[in-house]
Amino acid sequence: MIRANVGVAIVPQTISRHLAEANLKSKRPFRALPLTPEHRQLRLEWCQARSMWNVTDWQKVVFSDESRFVLGTDDNRVRVWRRPGERYNSLHTDLRHTSRTAGVMVWGHSL
Repeated sequence: MIRANVGVAIVPQTISRHLAEANLKSKRPFRALPLTPEHRQLRLEWCQARSMWNVTDWQKVVFSDESRFVLGTDDNRVRVWRRPGERYNSLHTDLRHTSRTAGVMVWGHSL
Protein backbone atom coordinates (compact mmCIF):
# COMPACT_ATOMS: atom_id res chain seq x y z
CA MET A 1 0.00 0.00 0.00
CA ILE A 2 1.30 3.47 -0.89
CA ARG A 3 0.31 6.54 1.07
CA ALA A 4 0.03 9.69 -1.04
CA ASN A 5 1.17 13.09 0.27
CA VAL A 6 -2.49 13.99 0.77
CA GLY A 7 -2.93 11.16 3.27
CA VAL A 8 -4.90 8.83 0.98
CA ALA A 9 -3.93 5.16 0.82
CA ILE A 10 -3.47 3.81 -2.71
CA VAL A 11 -3.39 0.07 -3.35
CA PRO A 12 -1.31 -1.36 -6.23
CA GLN A 13 -4.49 -2.53 -7.99
CA THR A 14 -5.61 1.10 -8.31
CA ILE A 15 -2.35 2.04 -10.01
CA SER A 16 -2.56 -1.01 -12.29
CA ARG A 17 -6.15 -0.18 -13.21
CA HIS A 18 -5.30 3.43 -14.10
CA LEU A 19 -2.31 2.35 -16.21
CA ALA A 20 -4.49 -0.20 -18.03
CA GLU A 21 -7.20 2.43 -18.62
CA ALA A 22 -4.53 4.69 -20.16
CA ASN A 23 -3.49 1.73 -22.37
CA LEU A 24 0.06 1.82 -20.92
CA LYS A 25 2.07 -1.39 -20.73
CA SER A 26 5.37 -2.11 -19.02
CA LYS A 27 7.95 -3.01 -21.68
CA ARG A 28 11.70 -3.14 -22.03
CA PRO A 29 13.05 -0.20 -24.04
CA PHE A 30 13.84 -0.81 -27.70
CA ARG A 31 17.59 -1.16 -28.18
CA ALA A 32 19.29 0.45 -31.12
CA LEU A 33 22.83 1.21 -32.18
CA PRO A 34 23.60 4.93 -32.07
CA LEU A 35 24.17 5.65 -35.77
CA THR A 36 26.12 8.69 -36.88
CA PRO A 37 24.96 10.67 -39.93
CA GLU A 38 27.81 8.98 -41.85
CA HIS A 39 26.55 5.51 -40.85
CA ARG A 40 23.04 6.43 -41.99
CA GLN A 41 24.35 7.71 -45.33
CA LEU A 42 26.41 4.55 -45.93
CA ARG A 43 23.42 2.33 -45.15
CA LEU A 44 21.22 4.32 -47.50
CA GLU A 45 23.81 4.07 -50.30
CA TRP A 46 24.14 0.30 -49.74
CA CYS A 47 20.37 -0.13 -50.04
CA GLN A 48 20.07 2.13 -53.07
CA ALA A 49 22.84 0.20 -54.88
CA ARG A 50 20.84 -3.02 -54.43
CA SER A 51 17.31 -1.66 -54.89
CA MET A 52 16.92 -3.24 -58.33
CA TRP A 53 18.25 -6.69 -57.44
CA ASN A 54 16.06 -9.67 -58.34
CA VAL A 55 15.68 -13.06 -56.65
CA THR A 56 18.66 -14.51 -58.54
CA ASP A 57 20.92 -11.71 -57.28
CA TRP A 58 19.80 -12.21 -53.68
CA GLN A 59 20.28 -15.99 -53.90
CA LYS A 60 24.03 -15.37 -54.31
CA VAL A 61 24.22 -13.63 -50.94
CA VAL A 62 25.16 -15.53 -47.78
CA PHE A 63 23.03 -14.28 -44.90
CA SER A 64 24.23 -14.71 -41.35
CA ASP A 65 22.46 -14.72 -38.04
CA GLU A 66 23.71 -14.50 -34.51
CA SER A 67 22.41 -15.35 -31.06
CA ARG A 68 23.67 -14.20 -27.71
CA PHE A 69 23.49 -16.24 -24.53
CA VAL A 70 23.88 -14.45 -21.21
CA LEU A 71 26.11 -16.29 -18.72
CA GLY A 72 25.33 -14.12 -15.69
CA THR A 73 22.17 -12.75 -14.20
CA ASP A 74 19.97 -10.55 -16.34
CA ASP A 75 20.54 -6.90 -15.46
CA ASN A 76 18.20 -5.61 -18.18
CA ARG A 77 15.52 -4.61 -15.73
CA VAL A 78 14.97 -1.15 -17.18
CA ARG A 79 11.30 -0.76 -18.03
CA VAL A 80 9.31 1.96 -19.75
CA TRP A 81 5.58 2.59 -19.78
CA ARG A 82 4.36 2.96 -23.35
CA ARG A 83 1.28 2.51 -25.45
CA PRO A 84 1.08 -0.02 -28.31
CA GLY A 85 2.70 1.40 -31.44
CA GLU A 86 5.22 3.52 -29.53
CA ARG A 87 8.09 1.00 -29.63
CA TYR A 88 10.37 3.09 -31.85
CA ASN A 89 9.63 6.40 -30.12
CA SER A 90 12.98 7.93 -29.17
CA LEU A 91 11.75 8.39 -25.60
CA HIS A 92 11.54 4.60 -25.28
CA THR A 93 14.85 3.75 -27.00
CA ASP A 94 18.05 2.65 -25.30
CA LEU A 95 21.08 3.48 -27.50
CA ARG A 96 24.03 1.21 -26.70
CA HIS A 97 26.98 -0.33 -28.47
CA THR A 98 27.41 -3.49 -26.40
CA SER A 99 25.72 -5.48 -23.72
CA ARG A 100 26.66 -5.01 -20.08
CA THR A 101 26.75 -8.68 -19.08
CA ALA A 102 29.20 -11.48 -19.82
CA GLY A 103 28.05 -13.81 -22.54
CA VAL A 104 29.01 -15.90 -25.53
CA MET A 105 28.12 -15.05 -29.14
CA VAL A 106 27.34 -17.89 -31.56
CA TRP A 107 27.31 -17.29 -35.30
CA GLY A 108 25.71 -19.39 -37.99
CA HIS A 109 25.06 -18.93 -41.67
CA SER A 110 23.20 -20.61 -44.48
CA LEU A 111 24.89 -21.57 -47.73
